[in-house]
Amino acid sequence: WREVEPFVWRNVDGEDLLAAKVENGRVTRFSFDEVSPFMVFEPTPASRSPTWLLPALGAGALALFLTAFAWPVSALARRHYGVPYRLSGMDAKAHRWIRIVSVAVLAACIAWGATVTSMMGDLNLLTPRADGWLWFLQLLSVVVFIGAAAIGVWNATVVVRAPRKWYAKTWAVVLALSLLVFLWTALQFHLIAFDVNY
Repeated sequence: WREVEPFVWRNVDGEDLLAAKVENGRVTRFSFDEVSPFMVFEPTPASRSPTWLLPALGAGALALFLTAFAWPVSALARRHYGVPYRLSGMDAKAHRWIRIVSVAVLAACIAWGATVTSMMGDLNLLTPRADGWLWFLQLLSVVVFIGAAAIGVWNATVVVRAPRKWYAKTWAVVLALSLLVFLWTALQFHLIAFDVNY
């Protein structure tokens, strides 16, 4: 591409043009001839930037996976060594619920990932016949992501106020932040949208 006018470039091997719109000295959007009638590229807003969102989701998924994985492992270890379950009351309830929502969020993410992958692999699924499944996933997302974030924050407050070790308190805060990141992602990318327009 060679610049032929300010913020307008021409393909050196053809006639295609690429142009950028500039406002206050910053490029706000650009497009090129082949797609310009229906597609414009704009900068990703900071709220959806993959620079921070992908690492946060990766760390959150790892935290949720370790929490879910620890559930059967700790139960088997307690049974094998005859160690009683030490938590009781609100601590025990919070401990149980945070593990349940960790599994639920991971399952919802797997369901969304499998759905999007199969829809991209078979364009026949991009029809109204998939609407029922998409409505189900969106309703599930409301319950799972919003409920999990609320339970994560509640669990963190219970654990931080309890006489627990510092690493248990830190882990509860990490889980709450992870669940909030998943809720934010679900809202930003319309996994909770109540429509099937895509």
